[in-house]
Amino acid sequence: MASGIEKSLQGFYSLGGDNINKLQEDAENLEEGIVGDPEDELDLKIDDDELLKLAKQWTENFEKYAGDIDLTSRQTTLENYWLGGQAQKNKTKGVIKDGFKDNIVFESIETLLPQITRQSPEPVVFISDDEEAVALSRNIKGMLQYISDLRSLKLRIKDAARHWMLYYLGVVKIGWDFIENEITISVIRPQKLILDPTGKIEAGRFTGQYIGELRRATADVLIKRFPKKKDFIKKQVKGKMGTEMQYTEWWTSEYVFYTYEKTILAKSRNPHWEYEDSEEQIDQYGKKIVVENVKKNHFLTPQMPYTFLSVFSLGKQPHDETSQTEQIIQLQDMLNKRVNQIDKNVDEMNGALVFGSALDSDKASRAVAAMQQGKAIRLDVENPRNAFVRDQAPPLPRDVFLTVEDTRNQIRNIIGVRGSSAQGTQSERTVRGKIMARTNDVDRSSLQVEYIEQMVDYIFNWFVQMMFVYYDEQHAGSILGNDMGRQFLSLSRDDLRDQKVSVSVVEGSMIPKDSLTQRNEAIDLWSAGALDPITLFERLEFADPKKMAKNLFLWQQNPQALFEDEQQPQQMMQPQPQAPQIAQSVPTPSAMPTLGGLPSPLI
Repeated sequence: MASGIEKSLQGFYSLGGDNINKLQEDAENLEEGIVGDPEDELDLKIDDDELLKLAKQWTENFEKYAGDIDLTSRQTTLENYWLGGQAQKNKTKGVIKDGFKDNIVFESIETLLPQITRQSPEPVVFISDDEEAVALSRNIKGMLQYISDLRSLKLRIKDAARHWMLYYLGVVKIGWDFIENEITISVIRPQKLILDPTGKIEAGRFTGQYIGELRRATADVLIKRFPKKKDFIKKQVKGKMGTEMQYTEWWTSEYVFYTYEKTILAKSRNPHWEYEDSEEQIDQYGKKIVVENVKKNHFLTPQMPYTFLSVFSLGKQPHDETSQTEQIIQLQDMLNKRVNQIDKNVDEMNGALVFGSALDSDKASRAVAAMQQGKAIRLDVENPRNAFVRDQAPPLPRDVFLTVEDTRNQIRNIIGVRGSSAQGTQSERTVRGKIMARTNDVDRSSLQVEYIEQMVDYIFNWFVQMMFVYYDEQHAGSILGNDMGRQFLSLSRDDLRDQKVSVSVVEGSMIPKDSLTQRNEAIDLWSAGALDPITLFERLEFADPKKMAKNLFLWQQNPQALFEDEQQPQQMMQPQPQAPQIAQSVPTPSAMPTLGGLPSPLI
């Protein structure tokens, strides 16, 4: 059960959630101790005016930084290119118009994202070599996998990676849901953040001093979140409680507060940290003594609950200096230009009708319209062939089409998906060529995957920190075990109190793996006698590798044991009396031809 202090703060802690949390008080409390409302241990001893000055200064600092690097305009441009909203300038009229678009930007980004987020991140947890510690490590690892599956971590990573490619930064926020009583994660659009310009991203962590997040909620929701500001909020919306309001949530490592224009809605010390406290007790001699309650945390110091994806950074600013998408927009412009030029020239290749003096402009236009509709026309001339000519444009040179193909390939090369695209696969004539092209893409995308793994590493450590703070009772979960059965888990913060937990991601666990290459490699190792059957069937992605290995052993040593519960197969395998004229025999498994050590099936 949550402590009295935690209950009094649940409404405040839940400000980061999207749901309106309803607190339920105990109907009856039969335990000794404080039963009234205790003093809030997380009260922030900072004046509201001082917080407002900080918020104003922080906003101005970020606006200057964003203006200096033209951040908003560049983000909007990349988003428009991904959407296919590239525009072309009409040189004759000087206006922007839409033309035909060959949107390789979208194709390349959406081909890369499944590659770099395909593998599920695998956590690794270590406490010590003690038997009980090893069991606890497995339990913690299982809970991390359970939460990852519950919160669709793979999809959240994909969304954050897409934001990184379009907005120079990917952001994931960790929180606590008091309705579900579980850890939660959400992807934040980078445009919603106000970052310390002096900070940078290191292994998924932001080194700046503060983070501001613009948030929205209706007035009635805000009143439930900030009940002390009920009158103020009603006044702002003039009693129309469905009005949507935008406020700012400010974080530092030590505290959090909320502002709306020039008003502090709420403030508190960092709620995701267990602070030490003290209480008065009576010793055995009847004297009052002060006992320090030392709280345990996973982190060494309080942290802001955000983790970031940044790859192409020089360490000068929070956002990446550039992105792969930004590097290809000029190529996309040239590609669109060539496609429109080809379209225009193809139209001209249909030929234009040029009339002589026999028809004026009006009659010539009507004649062209009639001919396009398949109707006959009459010309008052002796020889109609001398009255008009059909002028056809020469065909485009081959180099124009080669330029289009080269531009497409160069865009795919920069993103790193040339061998993974449909066009790239078709261009390779051999299976080996297709595999090599695919392997090259995997090698290149491993750069992004390494940074994603660092971000996920920090997410997993945040999960454990939240367990230290909020798992005040046993939390149950389940994952899929190695034998494809369900493994049930249970964990509370009492299990973690005296433990120093080391959490990370298995290095390379998220690197894209080509299934065909893995299977061919497994068969080669098996043929060379360098692989056991269980590992072989695991790499071949069989549902139950251990059962398959057991069946293989039985088939090689005692085939009848496979069918001990079935009469018909055993009867078929018993030696049968044969007619004298038939000289054929059924080969035994040991006499059957083998391929890589595995018996070949009967044909």
